Amino acid sequence: MTSEQAKQYFVSSLRSIQSQKSRLGTVATGLGAAVWVVFSATLLVSDQAAGLSMAALPFLIVLLVRSATFRVLTIVVGGLFVLGSSTDVGVTKVLYSAIVAACGAVSLYRLLKDPPAYVQHFRPALGWGLALLAILALGLLASPEGVDFVTFGRQAIYYVLLVIAPIVGLDAGRELRPATVYRVILVIGVLAAAGFMIDWLNRRGVTALNIDRIVVSSFFLPALAFSLAVLLALSAKAFRDKLLAVGAAISIPIMLAVTGTRSSILLLLAVVFSIGKVGKSRIPPLRVLVLLAVVAIPAAAMAAFISANVIADRDFLVLRFGALQNLLIGEPVADLSFALRSQQYEQALALIELSPLLGYGLGYSIPFTLDTPLLTVVRLGLLGTLIVIGLLFTLATGVHRASREYGFNPASTIFWTFIGIAVIYLPLGTPLEDRGFAFALVLALMAVGSELDVSHRRRASAAPTEHLPQISAT
Repeated sequence: MTSEQAKQYFVSSLRSIQSQKSRLGTVATGLGAAVWVVFSATLLVSDQAAGLSMAALPFLIVLLVRSATFRVLTIVVGGLFVLGSSTDVGVTKVLYSAIVAACGAVSLYRLLKDPPAYVQHFRPALGWGLALLAILALGLLASPEGVDFVTFGRQAIYYVLLVIAPIVGLDAGRELRPATVYRVILVIGVLAAAGFMIDWLNRRGVTALNIDRIVVSSFFLPALAFSLAVLLALSAKAFRDKLLAVGAAISIPIMLAVTGTRSSILLLLAVVFSIGKVGKSRIPPLRVLVLLAVVAIPAAAMAAFISANVIADRDFLVLRFGALQNLLIGEPVADLSFALRSQQYEQALALIELSPLLGYGLGYSIPFTLDTPLLTVVRLGLLGTLIVIGLLFTLATGVHRASREYGFNPASTIFWTFIGIAVIYLPLGTPLEDRGFAFALVLALMAVGSELDVSHRRRASAAPTEHLPQISAT
């Protein structure tokens, strides 16, 4: 056999092998598609939501890989509905948890492969996030009372979201303009406020509605949106953005207040934290007073309409805010809620003494209610609590350093307002147990990333370019 014949034989053999591989790949793809269709159809019979989710999974994977914005919306909007559906751990929630992990992995890969300039200010958060994941796993193995894996999974997802929040949020920020991000936050905040109102009126047994829950009940998602609404109502340039902000600034506090939940008073802090110099993306006190005067009448009308249509007991709000008045004038004993919370502090301290360093782990079901910030210490121990504080502090200092480098913007203002409300909220309970806290953190950091990306591009385009000296042809 000549060398030319040998070469032709080798090429033909290689093509034959490639053709066989192609046919095998086609067969494997067809079998995989058939298995996916059969499994989805079978699941659809027993659980419609899970079956539809499985059927859409291939299309979701493509979108999740290609779009950081879609990853954020899947985590936040998908989480609001999936995690708010029931307290049970079903196929849909397991699938959602897998999607959250995939979103975090894709965004982390993108940030490591092509990091934006501003991400350097947030690099230490990755180490704190890994430490938090390690302490969650350690608590699962070292709990003094043993753990229930279903309870662990149900509680751990919200702490895992804290780790993923800066990764997904900062990655998505460079895909959207700040104005678009702000609209998303306002719409999601209004939806979350409606969900909070529906859920709490049902819990208190005074609802006049025929539904008991639509999304995860959260105080911090509406709080984030309200702080942004106050800021944009006076600073937005586009009329539709200003109109959306005014609508959110009126509707969110009303929907929270009609539940009789006293934490809604903390929304006033969003107004206080927004006051300051215009150069630091804040608003002057006089303009705040003008805004309050303008929205007073429509707010009162909306409050009367909502309370008349969602509350069955007309004396409910009088009793709730009467108890608040007793607390404010120095008679906390007359407030049953305050007395119960004092007792819960004592119970939490007793548990912490038995396992101070690592706590009881997320899989341990506490046999009584602990509506106190010490609940985080009970679950994660002192070590885990310090790691969570370190993670949030690192994110806050990252926003501060980035703002000093690129300039202050509305996103940095609402981020600090969000953190300030969380700190002042502590006497009422731990913010980490709020099911929307991590979602709000994702959205806040997406806004920060969007503003920083715009500032960086503007700075890069304004930088003088160096020209090489031209050489004459003569």
